[in-house]
Amino acid sequence: MKVRYFLPIILLSLFILGCSKPPSLVVEYTFQTDMENWVGGFSDFPVGNEEQYESFVYDYIPLPSYLAENKNAIFISCPNPDDDVFMFIKHQLNENLKANTTYQIKFHIEIATNAPSDCFGIGGPPGEGVRLKAGASIIEPLPIIGGDGYYRMNVDKGTQTEGGKDAIVLGHIGNSSTDCLSSIYEIKKVDSQFFEITTDESATIWLLIGTDSGFMGTTSLYYTYIKVSLYEK
Repeated sequence: MKVRYFLPIILLSLFILGCSKPPSLVVEYTFQTDMENWVGGFSDFPVGNEEQYESFVYDYIPLPSYLAENKNAIFISCPNPDDDVFMFIKHQLNENLKANTTYQIKFHIEIATNAPSDCFGIGGPPGEGVRLKAGASIIEPLPIIGGDGYYRMNVDKGTQTEGGKDAIVLGHIGNSSTDCLSSIYEIKKVDSQFFEITTDESATIWLLIGTDSGFMGTTSLYYTYIKVSLYEK
């Protein structure tokens, strides 16, 4: 993890040049040697049907060699027989933030996806039917048993194509391929709009990134790089 700071003189210089305000904190996760304390999880599947989801995978493994030699990344994968699985990674950011302060956050996320675009899929297409979301909360995002008998998130990440209070939609996971029979991974870079959060007395937030799937098949992704820029409001 890399953390960068910006001095007031840089801020003044940028204003003089007519540029926008720079972030007060930038955190980068390259996953060069480990997961950098990101933790994976899954929700939006029925209680009691856990055996259907035995192939849930969250791991730290090498990227396919045709993407990069000797480069590891976070790998997450699961089937979606109930057409609603949310698979996510989360990270507690508890350094260099101020208590009771509002921040605007921008995410830059790089994934390796093998989901082609413009293809048919049951429930939805494998690319456009799987939405990438990102956000943050002051409580730890956790799957809990909901009143409908499903594991649901305890934060508001929205439903499938819609965002929620604690996460916004960045786009879908479809890559540039339209070959619906291929399964070739490709790096895809996605940037978010601003997301706003206010810290509490603990000056801690939880970052949340995940995919909300309407595709009734297996989705597999590598997270290769994450940059989080925080702007004090």
